[in-house]
Amino acid sequence: MSNEPNDGWRKVRAPKPWKVEPGEVLEGVYLGTKDAEGPHGEYRKYIIAEDGTTNTYALTGTVADTLFMTGAVQPGVRVRVIFRGMVETANFAYKDYDLYVKDPAL
Repeated sequence: MSNEPNDGWRKVRAPKPWKVEPGEVLEGVYLGTKDAEGPHGEYRKYIIAEDGTTNTYALTGTVADTLFMTGAVQPGVRVRVIFRGMVETANFAYKDYDLYVKDPAL
């Protein structure tokens, strides 16, 4: 058995959290969601396979929840996510994103 990259096998890696600076862009294919549990309770991860790499990233947060639900984003669709930064309120902070969905007809 060979481990060479050209023998038809592709290594699968677990999604990493998308930790970036404001203004950074992630483009790729939305693969689906994964429910998880953390110190603040249950939450959902939105898994995106980055274009041109073998990397997959997980987006989290209430803004991601709202955008993916309102956009009725389905697995297999191309997306572009722009991280707008953290928004601070009097009681908490949250991640803010812009989400664009590629029209498959174009």
